Amino acid sequence: MRKNEGKYVMTAVFLLVLGLGVLGVESAAYATGGSGAGLAWELPLQKVADSLSGPVAKSLCVMMIIAGAFGIMFGGDLNGWIRWVCLAAVVAGTIGMAPTFLAALGVTSIVV
Repeated sequence: MRKNEGKYVMTAVFLLVLGLGVLGVESAAYATGGSGAGLAWELPLQKVADSLSGPVAKSLCVMMIIAGAFGIMFGGDLNGWIRWVCLAAVVAGTIGMAPTFLAALGVTSIVV
């Protein structure tokens, strides 16, 4: 692993987290208007809950599983935290897809 490669990965992760934070603040700004029924943060939280259980989230989970698995299989000798990130991506993707996997198996009475 090259000396500066870790810096580039950490910068990319930081920018991703920063971008997601900006998107969250922007959606919260639109929550101030409304019909007056409920609190100001209920609509953004409902949108987040819908997004986390929709088809986009399922696609992201599949991409996380594939990217993490390829990183582990073809990454060669990965150093400590990079290998951990790949494993965390596989685990998070699997947890996110668990309701879909169980529904495909016929299990319908589970709440995740």
